[in-house]
Amino acid sequence: MLAQQFDAYGDVVPSSRNDGRRPPRAAGAPRRARVGVVLFWVTVVLIVLARVVWFSTAQPSGFADAERAHKIGVR
Repeated sequence: MLAQQFDAYGDVVPSSRNDGRRPPRAAGAPRRARVGVVLFWVTVVLIVLARVVWFSTAQPSGFADAERAHKIGVR
């Protein structure tokens, strides 16, 4: 008698069936995963390039009045 493995819900685990068959794999799953990863990185690159092009570093960073600020000496 061969032992069978069961999952948490009491079903037979597909890779341990005694009939020698495995469940069919989705043929396009690896391709879809690669496409998803490529689309993610293309989006990241486009966001970085957009920030480089449209947001200039010559703009003041919120400290435009720093030259007129009062200097306080702490003793």
